[in-house]
Amino acid sequence: MRGRLILLLSLGLNIAFALILIYSPHSVESLAMPNRSPRFQLPQSPTQIPPKVLVRRQFFSWSEIESDDYAKYIENLRSIDCPEPTIRDIIEADVNQLYAKRRAKEVPPLLQNWWQSRPDAELIRSREIKLKSLDDERRSLLAKLLGPGWERVEHQDELLSANQLEFDGPALGALSWETKELVQQLVSNWEQKQKAYIEAQNAAGKKVDLSELARMRQQLRTELAQSLNPGQMEEFLLRYSDTADRLRANLDGFNANSEEFRRLFKIRDDLEQQIALYYGGEDAASTAKRQQLLKQQEESIKQALGPERAKEYQMNQDPLFREARELANVYQAPADKVLPVYEVNRLAAAAQAQIKNDSSLSIEERERALQLISEDQKKSIRSILGNLPAEKPSAPPNPGGPPMPEGSPTRY
Repeated sequence: MRGRLILLLSLGLNIAFALILIYSPHSVESLAMPNRSPRFQLPQSPTQIPPKVLVRRQFFSWSEIESDDYAKYIENLRSIDCPEPTIRDIIEADVNQLYAKRRAKEVPPLLQNWWQSRPDAELIRSREIKLKSLDDERRSLLAKLLGPGWERVEHQDELLSANQLEFDGPALGALSWETKELVQQLVSNWEQKQKAYIEAQNAAGKKVDLSELARMRQQLRTELAQSLNPGQMEEFLLRYSDTADRLRANLDGFNANSEEFRRLFKIRDDLEQQIALYYGGEDAASTAKRQQLLKQQEESIKQALGPERAKEYQMNQDPLFREARELANVYQAPADKVLPVYEVNRLAAAAQAQIKNDSSLSIEERERALQLISEDQKKSIRSILGNLPAEKPSAPPNPGGPPMPEGSPTRY
């Protein structure tokens, strides 16, 4: 009896469930697929037609747009509706970078021999010719790609800026293009920071603190050292630092070789950094410390160059000696005439200083005495160099080449 009752109940439940399936299909569907999207449901009437879906590409890779063929590159940019001014900026920047790389490889650098005070005249001429040729080629390419009105005023001569560094030589020449760009950017940032500081001090009517400028320069060196190894950093400073620039000027006529220049630079750079950072003041303590450092420098130079070359170096720092050497060079006198002329100049300068400091003389007496000293000086020089013309030659020979052109990238 009990089993029969259970069978009847089961049969009744099955019949009820079958009725639900027959009369309520949507309810079961909703239970079976509760998250089904309505857009996949069948249309409610034969007249309802699903809308057509227009598929448009939303994303693309830049590698699919960029091309070594600039004409194709421009076509690709226009195909994605890139604005024309933006296309011009992209193409101009890309072409400029291309020719910047070519200049770095093809143009001979001014500081190729960084230890020489005067670059070769032929080097300067060939450099100017190559720079002009590359710039003409660059402008022609941009005009062909962007039309004759491509150039804007603010971009003129941008690539030939004096602040663009030249990376050449065994150390700097091996740098990757990315590292060269990073170093150039660090230097540019430092220049802007230094300029902003000086302008702010001037606007406030304050004196420029040289020690603050030295700290900025030291910070730049610290940042550069994070991207350059010790050998690269040394070569960078030998070429582009303010210390190296002054040393090249002071060694004009000394004919230092690369190793002598390197030793002198190390000595002078250490000294100048110490003085600029800590002992640039006019107080007694700073003055005494500078004198102590300068004395130490003299001893270091003697050890670095040896007695004879150190003596030549010290003499070469004297403006009177350089004047004597230039005079002998102008009149094509033998090299052994330089020292006698220097001695005449030195004695004349000492006599003139004595006359100027003699308070017992009247103004007229002082002027007459100075004139006599000058006349005696000229006679003595004539006797040493021989019969000289009344005027100096208009184009004196310069076997060392012309001086370093203005705007050379130094000061760091």
